[in-house]
Amino acid sequence: MLEILHADKIATELNFYSSNGYHGIIDLVIEKDSNLTIYDFKSDIPGDNFTELQAHYKKQLKYYEDAAKEFSGGNNIFASECIYLFK
Repeated sequence: MLEILHADKIATELNFYSSNGYHGIIDLVIEKDSNLTIYDFKSDIPGDNFTELQAHYKKQLKYYEDAAKEFSGGNNIFASECIYLFK
């Protein structure tokens, strides 16, 4: 997460509404060289199976990706997403 030190643009607690009415708050978005990285921190882990976790959060991350692109002006490349899980 050292890329935060060299970021071109940073947003924390990015509040958004999607076109279909989904409301969310992205914990952290980092933009560097037209690449976006989304960080989401979770403490309500629905099971220990990674495949189940991935499926559970996949739809949410798509909304986050769209919101992060809008935040950055829409012309950026979605680089990666990172979910930190805490028990």
